[in-house]
Amino acid sequence: MIGSKAVNYAVSGPALKQLYIPTSKNAKSKSQAWIETFGSRFSKEAGSCVNMLRPVLGTGTYRLLTSGLGFAFVGLWFVIALFLGRTYKKAVDSDTIVC
Repeated sequence: MIGSKAVNYAVSGPALKQLYIPTSKNAKSKSQAWIETFGSRFSKEAGSCVNMLRPVLGTGTYRLLTSGLGFAFVGLWFVIALFLGRTYKKAVDSDTIVC
């Protein structure tokens, strides 16, 4: 459980803050509230649904499915982080608000 909490803290903290590129205070507070409320609940629900598939699929297929999903999400996260990093740098360099 300690390992699970440590990974959750290490991953969810930066993930929550990635969407907070230079924005107005109103947009930042609304997006932060949405992410912390619905985003975290949706991710827990999705994880629970994937775990409920284990008895249905069997161990081998379940491992293949979860590994594939894991790699797909890491790839998607990388692309989004790259896009947000470039957007952040452009916004900071030109001293503009994105949203």
